[in-house]
Formats: sequence, C-alpha cells, structure tokens
Amino acid sequence: MPPGEPSDPRRIFRDANEKIERERLRLALGDGPAPYICECATVRCTALVLVPPEVYARAREGGATRLVVPGHEHGDEVVEASATHSIVRERDGRAE
Repeated sequence: MPPGEPSDPRRIFRDANEKIERERLRLALGDGPAPYICECATVRCTALVLVPPEVYARAREGGATRLVVPGHEHGDEVVEASATHSIVRERDGRAE
C-alpha cells in the first residue's frame, strides 16, 4: 500500500504516537522515557520504543521522519540510531 494511505501502518502508528505525546504533556509526566509505538511499515508490529520526549521531538522535526525500534528500518534512510531507537526517513523523503 502506498505511504500515507489511511490504512498505512506507518500513518496509524504515527497518529497513535501523537495521541500518546499529547496525553504525556497533558498529564505533565516529565522528561523521563515514555513508550511510543514503532512506526515501521510492518502491519503487525507491536514493538514499543522507550525514549525520552526530546528523542520523540527529533523524530517529528520537519515531519519527514519516523521513530522505529532498531532493526525495523526496512531500507529507509537512518537519520539517527542508538541501542534503543532509530529515526528514519523514507527513501522518497516522505514519512507518512
């Protein structure tokens, strides 16, 4: 399915993470690591990415990147990598 389609798992997981982030802010949970859903293209992925809010914010900068667990890059360009997460950009430059 083309990236950005309503049923595209990357879009679904990204939307869910945006809700998680809004709730984290609303509840004033602080700067500790929070669980976000891996935004990879695998429909049945259930992996969680536990990262501090500043990492999540970097994944949202410019709107063209996604947060995934290491090993779920699926050929995307890796913008940032660590033992806990990767921030990726799709090869065509789109994240949705």
